[in-house]
Amino acid sequence: MANYHYMTNYHSMTLEELQKFIKEEHRRAVATCKDFETKDRRTLIRAIKLMEELGELCEEIVGFSATQREEKMRVENKEKVAEELADVLVVALLLAENMEVDVFEALGNKVKKIEARYK
Repeated sequence: MANYHYMTNYHSMTLEELQKFIKEEHRRAVATCKDFETKDRRTLIRAIKLMEELGELCEEIVGFSATQREEKMRVENKEKVAEELADVLVVALLLAENMEVDVFEALGNKVKKIEARYK
């Protein structure tokens, strides 16, 4: 079992380290969560969790935007937005791991398509 507590500088985490962490977190969740007994169930739970995290991210963004009523506006809190963005990314990567999608390959393909638009 991998232990990621040895990483002292999380700001410089490589994609490979992130990928290893996601694989290990997925393995731990499957081993310890009784609701994760089937792949289909895990996929559904991860998709629902992703929507929850997206909602929390949107709430933080709206909370300090000019589109919110004055009494609901908050001071911009980039740390909270960063935390919610990280939650969205981790859950999306866990969903991809469960569905056996190579996210890094998919990202490479997407970047190629985006770059092709400007050629």
